[in-house]
Amino acid sequence: MSRLYFIHHSSYLWVGDRSMILWDYYGKGEVASFLAEHPDKRLYIMVTHSHGDHYSPIIFDTPFVTHAGGVVYIFHEELKETINREEVHYLETGEDWEDNQIMVKAFGSTDCGGSFYVEVEGQKLFHAGDLNNWHWNQEADEEYIELYETHWQRELERLTDSVRLLDLLMFPTDLRLGRDYLKGLRSLLAMTEVKYLAPMHLNGVLDPKELEELCDKYGIDLLLPQPQIARILR
Repeated sequence: MSRLYFIHHSSYLWVGDRSMILWDYYGKGEVASFLAEHPDKRLYIMVTHSHGDHYSPIIFDTPFVTHAGGVVYIFHEELKETINREEVHYLETGEDWEDNQIMVKAFGSTDCGGSFYVEVEGQKLFHAGDLNNWHWNQEADEEYIELYETHWQRELERLTDSVRLLDLLMFPTDLRLGRDYLKGLRSLLAMTEVKYLAPMHLNGVLDPKELEELCDKYGIDLLLPQPQIARILR
């Protein structure tokens, strides 16, 4: 059993028995109190890419660097050009890294940087970063839509060739995409068995009805973003 906390935007905190994982924290949302509650758990901080709504240098300050259980930084290689630090493990797309508690593999993105698949304490987790089908089909021309569809299908194939089962999927449901904002998610769920879905990167106020119907179709537990609320993953 583990717990998941929505922090802000695309940032989530996963808390297990021995480890904690913080994804794409950029200074907004409460994290310090959770770290204080679990001083002996090792903290893994993962950053998918360098966009300002996914990364901030604040993660190299207190309370992160002073966390008693130790901190491990894992970034996608894209960040190395601008944030090159000795304490960071940089992963190229397709590369993996592990220690005695977790295994992490970097996958690609359809925007910037990448995404992370994690195996930890018997659970399989995936944080998509900005990986999505950014079709913008209500405003883009056909050439643009086809370009992004091709890019998305390539990354979807790369992911689903090796990942077909997830305990937790954290995936963008960006409302700016318009009426077909779940297009990328729909195609991923058709190819991957998912137990829990945690939406992120909303950029608006979500009406959950369509998302609930999609999750019901696949027997998925939907974890709507609610700051400070612990969601139990069994």
